[in-house]
Amino acid sequence: RSSDLFAAPPEQDVLWDVKMDAIPGVLRWQARLWSVVTKFIEARSAGMEPNPQTLSVKEKNEAKTIWQNKNRTISLVTSHFTDDYLLNAAISRLMGLSNVLAQASPRLVLHSTEFEDALAALCIMTAPMIPHLTSELWMGIAHVEYKLCTHYNWHTDVLHQTWPVVDPEYLQQPEIDRKS
Repeated sequence: RSSDLFAAPPEQDVLWDVKMDAIPGVLRWQARLWSVVTKFIEARSAGMEPNPQTLSVKEKNEAKTIWQNKNRTISLVTSHFTDDYLLNAAISRLMGLSNVLAQASPRLVLHSTEFEDALAALCIMTAPMIPHLTSELWMGIAHVEYKLCTHYNWHTDVLHQTWPVVDPEYLQQPEIDRKS
């Protein structure tokens, strides 16, 4: 399903002999999602309780970058789902957010509310296109003992979560910061 949606918008025909490059790219993305969630689960299961106050200034700036990427992605993916129906563009934006999360430092994965929130939002927005994978990922995240985000219903499947919304504080920033 995700390879089909990434190859072209649903209303367009796909020339599979030309567009076969979509399949390996989507498989790499799915492996990256699995890897990011695994990194989160391992960090939070190591017995150390997360504490955002222990982050350095550099790490807090990295967390702010994740927060900005999360909000930009929510805004664009929501628009692609509701306005122009460009699901291939939505997948591309989700790939971008997963790349940002994959580059996060181990301390950020452990101690950052922004990382946890972006990871949960990524799973929720990916769920309509890859429900089987995101349900497994969500279950793994939900079983982590120490969670910093309390606004998710962790004991309910990802397909029953509320769609993420852009933080009002993000909307107050100058327009140049929000452009993709």
